[in-house]
Amino acid sequence: MEPIWFIEIKEQSIGIDKNAIVLWDAELTIAAKTNEDKKWDSLLVPFVEDKMFFTYFNYPVSMDHLEIDVRSMYYIYSNWERIVVKVQRFLKDRMVKPYRAFLLNDGYEIPFAEALVIRKELILSSSILEEQYRNEFTQKFLRLQFEYQEEHRIQEEQRQLEEKQRQKLIQGKAATRRGTEKENNAANFR
Repeated sequence: MEPIWFIEIKEQSIGIDKNAIVLWDAELTIAAKTNEDKKWDSLLVPFVEDKMFFTYFNYPVSMDHLEIDVRSMYYIYSNWERIVVKVQRFLKDRMVKPYRAFLLNDGYEIPFAEALVIRKELILSSSILEEQYRNEFTQKFLRLQFEYQEEHRIQEEQRQLEEKQRQKLIQGKAATRRGTEKENNAANFR
């Protein structure tokens, strides 16, 4: 069994607008690979085949071909009622300092005692919540993909409309110029 590390929540550094988590050396080194992470790997493989995947989430991916390797971190803290563990999953990305990873959802809390339940291995998560978050992530991906494609379709239509208007304007100016030239020629001919 691999050792499991818990980190103080104050060490967590998340960039919500970029869907990113910045990791310390120690965090990257001690990030765990669990059965739930493997399920996330399977979910992400077909999504990441879409070249715009990270663009949909506003994430500045650092490499062209990113190996699918979801890892998890466990942040420990007190929420005034009890000690909890925040389960945070991420897709490893930038392997040079500062280390950065693509954040999968916002993470969730489970009671510390629940995280330490052993069934062949430490549970460290809620399979019910994990399934729910994978479904939510899938829906978010599909929504962002649609919105992105729709936005680009509208922009392309707008560009084509502007091009048609520009062509009409050019043709109109050319026709006006030809008409003016004919009038000038007719006046000179008289």
